[in-house]
Amino acid sequence: MHQQIRTSPGQTGENIRRVLDILADAEINVEGIGPDFESPHVRTAVPHHQCNAAWNALKEAGLQPELRAAVPYALENVHGQLRDKVEGLVKNGYVVESVLVLASRDDAGRTLVSIGVRRAIPHDWATTVRTLGGLVEPDDSTGCGPEPGA
Repeated sequence: MHQQIRTSPGQTGENIRRVLDILADAEINVEGIGPDFESPHVRTAVPHHQCNAAWNALKEAGLQPELRAAVPYALENVHGQLRDKVEGLVKNGYVVESVLVLASRDDAGRTLVSIGVRRAIPHDWATTVRTLGGLVEPDDSTGCGPEPGA
């Protein structure tokens, strides 16, 4: 996974312009920018080697940057590919929080896309379920676990 920077200023349209201005003034290349699915937050992708500088510039401007996980993909210009990637992430326990189409292509000419995600289901959920199942034994009378204070 790589990462996106999430910022939280005012309205989404104004936020995008403000982030672009701040990063341009700091001489940081913006590879992709767009709205977070939770308005009015904005997601930005910058080159890895400029991530710390971008973070500092955004923080100094009072935009409360947060690093967020993202999955990179290289897609052919064929219908349905982006939908299939998003659906695959959701089926594997992720919540999609943003989609950024990046300004560059890979060596094969495919479009680079960054999909911001967070886990909806912990990676080790099966182990967690077994562990929790051993901690709470159902009460025979209710089937909902032990009575409080029992």
